This record gives sequence, structure tokens and C-alpha cells, in this order.
Amino acid sequence: MSSIREKFGKRLLQINGVKRFILVRNDGEILAHNLAEENPETLSSILLFSALNCDKIKSGFGFRNTKYMAVSKENNENLYIFQMEKYYLGVMQHANANMMELIRDVSSFIDSIMMTKANIS
Repeated sequence: MSSIREKFGKRLLQINGVKRFILVRNDGEILAHNLAEENPETLSSILLFSALNCDKIKSGFGFRNTKYMAVSKENNENLYIFQMEKYYLGVMQHANANMMELIRDVSSFIDSIMMTKANIS
């Protein structure tokens, strides 16, 4: 039987444009990833550092809800960081993916998880 983490990863990779991902708890623990070329621990640190700084910037400007943070790369394999309560999801896109569709679809996926969690609680 598949674990919840495996199901999460399989479902996330079904989203058009998702190349790689990493799911990290806010204490830095890596919960799931499909990183082959990158060092998960290094990317986890970068992801957490970026997300926490984004939270500081967000609160400094008085923003309440920020859906994602984007880190652009020259080869268009951009990194998007999504916050899910006490978790951060880093998604790397395929170079030829449609950025707005990817963000919309990943956001919908996250929203569905959060709704399910709310209904179970």
C-alpha cells in the first residue's frame, strides 16, 4: 500500500509542467521529494530560508495571504515555493511549461488537500 507521501508525490507529478518537487516541514525535515540531480538537503535549506524570508517581507508590507514565491532561472526551470500551514512545497517547472497554468494547478491541488484536512478535523 502506498504511503500518503508517495500518493502526494504521484499526484503532484501528474500536474502538467511539474518537473521536480520537495516538501519540507517548517523545521527543515524533508517529507517527500523526487530530486535526483540536486542534493535534497541543500535545496531544503534554500527552500526554507527563502520561504521564511518571504514571510518576513510579507508581514513587513502588511500582506496577509501570499499564494507562492517565484525564483526565476535563466533556463526557465523556475522554482515556486508554496506555503501549506507548517509545510513548504518547492516545485520546479519544466522549461517549456506554462507558468500561470502550473501555478493555478498546483494551487488547486494544495487547496484540495487543505479542504480535505479541514473536513476531517
